[in-house]
Amino acid sequence: MSFERQESLGAFLRAMRARIGPDEAGLPHYPGRRRRVPGLRRAEVAELAGVSTDYYTRMEQGRAGEVSAEVLDALTRVLRLSPSEAEYLLTLARPPVRSIVTPEPTTALRTILDAVRAPAYATNRRLDIVAANLPLRLLISPPGGRPEAPHNFVTWTFLDPYSRRLVSDWETSAAVTTAALRLQTAAAAADSETRELIATLRARSDDFVRLWDSPQVPDVWRGQQVARHPWAGEYHIDFETMEFPGDDNLTMAVYAPVPGTGSELVIDRLLHHWRGPDAGRFWDLTGAAEAQAS
Repeated sequence: MSFERQESLGAFLRAMRARIGPDEAGLPHYPGRRRRVPGLRRAEVAELAGVSTDYYTRMEQGRAGEVSAEVLDALTRVLRLSPSEAEYLLTLARPPVRSIVTPEPTTALRTILDAVRAPAYATNRRLDIVAANLPLRLLISPPGGRPEAPHNFVTWTFLDPYSRRLVSDWETSAAVTTAALRLQTAAAAADSETRELIATLRARSDDFVRLWDSPQVPDVWRGQQVARHPWAGEYHIDFETMEFPGDDNLTMAVYAPVPGTGSELVIDRLLHHWRGPDAGRFWDLTGAAEAQAS
């Protein structure tokens, strides 16, 4: 295991044990005894996981080398990790793949995306957008230009002002996006493009620095969000992310409309005005009320 990955593993373990109190872990309570650290002590985690304190300490310090599956399972239980957190722990302990691959979008991939009426797209492990269908491009493109998908979903989230205008709960969305980048890149050997991406984001976004330096891993595979298009209305998203069959370098995300919210009409409006005889109105913010009424 590289020193960089061991550092990430140590930081993650420290953050996870800091949030678990002794009562939650089933440890005896001693009234009047003050605890100098938040959460569990290293010795307590080691005891509950069935390993020596010295070994667990070396894990947090990045000096333990490869960690067995049995120890990882025990830590998952003791630290009460969520499925996404357990996946991240396991990913850090595995040997990384050689590098991040950016495959050319195949005909099959484009056919699948185009067949989905809801906004959908595919990314590589660096969250570069490999392909996106028209509903997705129409939804996230700001009025005033052609509907084009951004090169990278993380840079769009943090560096494009329109993302903050479009996404209702931007903070939660940014945290999930950061966690997805953390989880996906942890599975790959660090490469120059990934290092450059992270360096650029750190230099240009204080929000990214704050979220990236906090090793939290919320559920990145599914959830709900709301996109507020300037004139097409609120699109309530039930998103699902999955690995593309036959290629573990690709991940596909679908932004399905939440039933009962009228969100299907948002995509209908966008497609109608883009393809219809009054396509120019697609970019006309002054016609918002009229567009929604139609």
